[in-house]
Amino acid sequence: MTNRIYAQIQDGKVVAISELAADLVPIDTNDSRLLGTAYTGSAPVKVPTSSFTGLSVYVASDKTEISADGVDAANITLTVKTWDGQNSEYSGKVGLNIGSTKLTLDLVNGEASYSFKTSTPGIYSIQTSGSAFTSHGKSKVEAV
Repeated sequence: MTNRIYAQIQDGKVVAISELAADLVPIDTNDSRLLGTAYTGSAPVKVPTSSFTGLSVYVASDKTEISADGVDAANITLTVKTWDGQNSEYSGKVGLNIGSTKLTLDLVNGEASYSFKTSTPGIYSIQTSGSAFTSHGKSKVEAV
């Protein structure tokens, strides 16, 4: 596949530079959730059997602040959804990065949880990672 570089012009000024693949597929909506998804079908024509696939991980915490006593905990919940927001039954590994600590959790039927506690005060950035996903969630918990 050949990629081409384009300048996007708005009001006579360049506002973005982008690399555009040579294969274009018409879609019905301008939905940014499609970014990073995989396309199954024959480009450049969208046929009824074509589809976009991709999984996103959402991160939620039941607390935004915990005591830095090594006992108080924030329950971190990871949920996997399809690119268009539908629940997913995905099972597999996902990376969970809390500050500089890197963990690997097992997702079962699209969900995983982790109990975060620390005795070191600070603001902890919580983010997922993994190549199986098109987007990753993040959250923050402050330990005081």
